[in-house]
Amino acid sequence: MDHEIWRCLPGACGVEDVSSVLNQLLVRWDNGLAEDLFWEKLYHRETLYPVIFAALPRLWNMSETDAQARDRILPCLSHVIYCAFAEYGAGRIMLDTASDAIDASDGAQWNALKDWLLATVPAINTACLAAVIA
Repeated sequence: MDHEIWRCLPGACGVEDVSSVLNQLLVRWDNGLAEDLFWEKLYHRETLYPVIFAALPRLWNMSETDAQARDRILPCLSHVIYCAFAEYGAGRIMLDTASDAIDASDGAQWNALKDWLLATVPAINTACLAAVIA
């Protein structure tokens, strides 16, 4: 969470301190804070912002360890995955174009986020479907 990449990834209102909000949610889950993070800072007005891709692994981890968080996080994850893949097709996700927001020195971190997302999408989809069915 202290990686320099957080200081260059824009959200809905430019570069914001999203990592501190994620840290707050890790310490104590707060539905209002989470909703503001999801729908105002990470995703806003039908737009995905680069910072959301850095936040996804942390949100996924929270959803696996906290039932209250899971109920709020899974709809957000589901929507983000839909938007990232639907607009660009399954072969090319928004991460490819969002990478313009970072400089070359953060390329390895960015590629790691992309690899994580591509590898984790099936598990996220399964969890989202299970939550709907339950």
